[in-house]
Amino acid sequence: VAVKVLRSVWLGNRNEADANERKLRRFKQEVITWLGLPKHPNIVPLIGWTLTPDLSFISPWYKQGNLYRHLKNLSDTQRIQILLGIAKGLECLHSRNPPVVHGDLKPENILMSDCGEPLLADFGLSTILGEERMYTSSHRVGGSVPWMSPEQMIEGSRSCQSDVYSFGSLAFTVMTGELPHAGLTDGQITLKVCNSNVPKDPVQDWSIYPRLQEPIKDLLQDCWSRSPDARPSMSAVVRRLTTLTESRGSM
Repeated sequence: VAVKVLRSVWLGNRNEADANERKLRRFKQEVITWLGLPKHPNIVPLIGWTLTPDLSFISPWYKQGNLYRHLKNLSDTQRIQILLGIAKGLECLHSRNPPVVHGDLKPENILMSDCGEPLLADFGLSTILGEERMYTSSHRVGGSVPWMSPEQMIEGSRSCQSDVYSFGSLAFTVMTGELPHAGLTDGQITLKVCNSNVPKDPVQDWSIYPRLQEPIKDLLQDCWSRSPDARPSMSAVVRRLTTLTESRGSM
């Protein structure tokens, strides 16, 4: 099994009691979210948790490690299959009632099974949406800047649609092996996204990625729509990737 110990969170000048209370709330939220998820081949299951001596989560051990270790020497067909598995896991989260937002999609948070299936992991920034309320800056806001949606970066808000944007950024990394907003630091990415006078898309020149097929490029651009409402649902993403996988299999 794998044991993940919850890290302490730096809280500025707050005293130790406040820090411990905040840490325990965060831990309970992650346990509640994780336990509420159904069994799914593309979601890491929670086996158990501990309160002492440390707050920790217990899950299966995946010796293949995270997705980053598997991005070399993969065919495009294998990469698309991985994206389809990730999309199915997200579709499961978003189809819950109320929906669950992952909130921190990146290669490090995707584990790989022995048979090559991707599994969503790390629900520390996940939230359960209720009555159309989004996870806003009044709660703990975080994420990984290169894969983060504009609204998450600017407003601190997360939704199923922000997961879709992050999926597009993750898909770009899976297909190209490169980070979104290539060559920019986190601070530069934030300035770029917040500046209304410059293009926002993570990719400005598609010509340097000639191996990206048009259906994948179109999917990325749709996921990266500036307006969250214009982005496809994860169910629609699953359908598009399934069609693409089937068409490649018949070639």
